[in-house]
Amino acid sequence: MEIRIAEQIRALRKRSGYRSAAALAAALCLSGYDCSASLVKSWEAGVRYPTLPAVRALCDLLEVSADELIFGVEK
Repeated sequence: MEIRIAEQIRALRKRSGYRSAAALAAALCLSGYDCSASLVKSWEAGVRYPTLPAVRALCDLLEVSADELIFGVEK
């Protein structure tokens, strides 16, 4: 399986109604995960991968499984 997390974060962010990386970062902060817009942008650009706690926070916030977030496949 190919890791597609960068494009998935961007697509799922938009699908969930977060219009910008800053909006997603703010929502992650409200959910208890300390984050910044520049960090989300680096995930979306594929420059960095999110940590496991970040993956968990993203999955909870975007209401998807880790498989869907990381590989782009629903299970």
